[in-house]
Amino acid sequence: MSGDGSKSDWYQKSIESTYTAFQHNNAGGPPYKLLEVPRPKDFVEPKGSGDEFFRFAIGYACRFLLAKVPT
Repeated sequence: MSGDGSKSDWYQKSIESTYTAFQHNNAGGPPYKLLEVPRPKDFVEPKGSGDEFFRFAIGYACRFLLAKVPT
């Protein structure tokens, strides 16, 4: 998880609850395991933002993935 929702107990419980609420447990898979997106070694925190990689994780991932797409 990343973004501000990753720090929200309500949001995390909402996602976890879909496993049984939508009967995903009947598909035979294990319950969801929510993990925090790890900070990449090459990530440089924007000046003045503090230690808040979770807020930049999605943007960072999109930039990384777009750089890998052939044009």
